[in-house]
Amino acid sequence: MQGGRGVTLALVAVGVLAATTSAHMLGLGSCREFEGMANFKPADFNGTWYVIKKVVTGSKCLSVNYNVMGNGEKIRVEEVRRPPYTDIVPVDLAVTNAGVLNRKNSPSKFSVTWYNGIMPVTGTYIIVDTDYTTYAIDYECQEILSFLKRQSATILSRKPTMDEAKINELVNKVSSNFDIPKGRMNRIDQENCIDLEANDFNLVIDEQGFKSALESYKELETLADTEGVAELVKSGSAEKGAGQGSG
Repeated sequence: MQGGRGVTLALVAVGVLAATTSAHMLGLGSCREFEGMANFKPADFNGTWYVIKKVVTGSKCLSVNYNVMGNGEKIRVEEVRRPPYTDIVPVDLAVTNAGVLNRKNSPSKFSVTWYNGIMPVTGTYIIVDTDYTTYAIDYECQEILSFLKRQSATILSRKPTMDEAKINELVNKVSSNFDIPKGRMNRIDQENCIDLEANDFNLVIDEQGFKSALESYKELETLADTEGVAELVKSGSAEKGAGQGSG
């Protein structure tokens, strides 16, 4: 089982690393000034959004949870995803990246701090547009060494799917307002996703760094040592087969 254990843990590690370092693109220059929505209402934006398209990412089943605190001056945000390279791992794995938005001098403009387990990453986070019930666009930019920018944009939906015409409209809006080519907006696979609670492991990277993630990682390591992975796969396959039969 040692060989299987090593491969499983290595793939999990690669997946976690990929999940925490992707979804941005580098470019020259400073972040573009953009005020976003003048009448943004944080309370109406609260809750879960599904990612339809995002800059340069291979993650699947990507969603974002916004938890508005107080009067909306501060919002806790959690990105939940199935990271790349984990489809061949014999467990259902999710990675949750936590961050905090603090409102700046505009209703929809925030400073953002993402916790990545090494050093917090800060930047500007803007709600570009939303109707609160069906779609939203966010934009994020970090300035590096005064001549580089690291930026990202996301098209969000309250449902895992969105009409193709609406997607094209929102992609055009991103492209026209920011230096992000349409081709860099990757479509997120939202098929065959499961609820967060149904995953075998949710590796959380938050204010405690990798502490929460490592606790689950050690649990996974123990499971591999005891050949529990094989049993988990067997039971999981049986449950899925039973579920399909009952449908």
